Amino acid sequence: MNTCSTVQGPWYATPDEIAELSENLKRAHLSLLSALEGFPSADWERVGTDGGWSAGQIVEHIFLAQRVLCEQVHSHLHDQVRPGLPAMMEQQRTRLFRYLPDGGKAEAGKRSTAFEGLTQGGVAGEISAAEEQFSDLLGTAAASPIKAIGWNSPFFGELSALLWLHYPALHTTRHVAQLSRLRASLEDR
Repeated sequence: MNTCSTVQGPWYATPDEIAELSENLKRAHLSLLSALEGFPSADWERVGTDGGWSAGQIVEHIFLAQRVLCEQVHSHLHDQVRPGLPAMMEQQRTRLFRYLPDGGKAEAGKRSTAFEGLTQGGVAGEISAAEEQFSDLLGTAAASPIKAIGWNSPFFGELSALLWLHYPALHTTRHVAQLSRLRASLEDR
């Protein structure tokens, strides 16, 4: 029996759910490192044939967006609990997991596109900092009713704090696929 749910109630994430969030982000970061392995440094700042972002901008966006998201989740952890929210989230979870990793074009917010020139050599440090920030947030989130606190996503409607915490790994996965497409387009030139 899960003592977290028993002691704190059904609005709290279980220890297994918290561990899953951490593991998913670590797995996404490993996938990112794998996608960058052997990426030519000469191509780091080149944009693909679609005129989109360079590899450096894609990777920097991943970490900027995660920072913004962690700040946002942290700021909402003391919002009012809405008892009916968990029952509404199963469909949202399905949509989030189905469409975020490879969905259509989305617009990134200005705070997550303030590119400062992340270098290839700086990626490992960014991953370490991102995982530390996320781990700290998970420690706080585990003691909060994250299944019954929610706010709107510009792409998916209302999400619970628990679903928002899945976002960094899914978002990273989406951009790893974008990096693969970029790499292929640069090789075709």
